[in-house]
Amino acid sequence: MDLVLQYLPKYGLIVEVNEEGQVIRSLHDPTGEVVPAVSEVEDKEGVLYLGSYNLPFMGRLYLQRYQKVKT
Repeated sequence: MDLVLQYLPKYGLIVEVNEEGQVIRSLHDPTGEVVPAVSEVEDKEGVLYLGSYNLPFMGRLYLQRYQKVKT
């Protein structure tokens, strides 16, 4: 498995869907520098905890820092 993963492009992606399966929001990391493979996400009070089946750490993303400003 590790051999295959080293040849895949790194790209971080989180997708939030509603009960009907419609996309509500998506967050992209095109470089995959922080967490290149997210397999699970837990949302606790505006903080996303990012887990991966093949990384030895968890990532943390504070949503308040990435809210779009409405003008």
